[in-house]
Amino acid sequence: MNLTYWLVGLPTDITTLAYMFLLTLLVNLIAFFFSQFLAALCSSSQVALALFPILFMFLSNFAGFTIQLDNVQSFWVWAPYVSFPRWAYEGLVYVTFTQKKPEAYEILLEYFSFSGWNPIYSVYILLPYMLLVNLMVLWALQPPKSRIRRYASKSMDPRLNRVSRSSSRASSMAMGMDSFANAKSSSIANR
Repeated sequence: MNLTYWLVGLPTDITTLAYMFLLTLLVNLIAFFFSQFLAALCSSSQVALALFPILFMFLSNFAGFTIQLDNVQSFWVWAPYVSFPRWAYEGLVYVTFTQKKPEAYEILLEYFSFSGWNPIYSVYILLPYMLLVNLMVLWALQPPKSRIRRYASKSMDPRLNRVSRSSSRASSMAMGMDSFANAKSSSIANR
């Protein structure tokens, strides 16, 4: 939050400011962890950078401002529930516009379907959401459990192939020397 917050005339009491800072912190952390999850899940940074704007637009569009919650099509009814910005926007808008003149902003809250919201619900929803995204990051960072993938990743590593080829050459050379020594000793014995 910056100087604009106070210049616009938004509520400046300590509880509203603390709530604003808390929700802003939670949303920033969730976005950071979500970006980590995306980076850990994708095969390269180019893929992650290509997917990020698509997912960001999806989450932003279903937050309640671009598409009002009452206007969401029946097929997309699940989307506002998984959009973490929605819960922050709802809490921030409700706290901001009900502090000064609640009767003047009731129409605005009804327009966005934010009326009747308890601001603490946003915190109760965003904290487990942050934990869930953290667990998803942890899952994405785990090494593969499949033996097939491990074998494929080892056999595709050129350093391991070089070592295994050189060790197989050394063992075949040793076997060749043994057979040469055996052939020479048998020829000497036959004389």
